Amino acid sequence: MRLESLEDRRLLAQLASIQTNDGELLNDGDTLYVSPRDFSFQFNQGAQIDPSTLGAIQITGSGFDDKFDAASIKTDFNTGGQVFMQFTSEILGLAGNG
Repeated sequence: MRLESLEDRRLLAQLASIQTNDGELLNDGDTLYVSPRDFSFQFNQGAQIDPSTLGAIQITGSGFDDKFDAASIKTDFNTGGQVFMQFTSEILGLAGNG
């Protein structure tokens, strides 16, 4: 019998849930009427998030003015399967409040 080794395969992270700062889990198609301060993205167990791919997470909706304020994405390397998106202003003071 002859055994042939296969190439190494890696599965991509699968999104499990998105939670807002008030603890509410978002469902596909939900509309938020109160602006969240942050989102916590939970991925499948064992997922390892590559920090260089965080730019793939994008906010694709805005208020009625179609303008976005600055947002940032970060990950805690100790969580592996979690990405935390926090909405913060890059400009201090009233001008940064949107």
